[in-house]
Amino acid sequence: QTCALPIYEEELDDWTVTLFMILERRSRGNKILSITNRELTGEMQEIFGEKHTPSTKWIGRCLKQFGLGRRERKKGGMMYRIKREGILEIMERYHMPKEEEENGGRQDKGSDDELF
Repeated sequence: QTCALPIYEEELDDWTVTLFMILERRSRGNKILSITNRELTGEMQEIFGEKHTPSTKWIGRCLKQFGLGRRERKKGGMMYRIKREGILEIMERYHMPKEEEENGGRQDKGSDDELF
């Protein structure tokens, strides 16, 4: 399975959307996220199960296709440094859902706007 870009398809695949949701959540509070492909694979394994998890190679290709992050080899695999701004920009461009923050920030703002 390849990282599907909407240039060729109408919708992104589940792996791609999930990868970006994980990146968005992990980057909260930081301008730059430092994460290994093994950490990403581990989180995706919790969601999809061991047999249906993308490989570290797939994750690397997907990040490269979207032009995210600088990478360097570390003992634990490839380390990616990804700007939060880039993650949010891509998620908005492709209309990807975002996980709600624990304090429910986005929903509260919406209800305030409706009052005025």
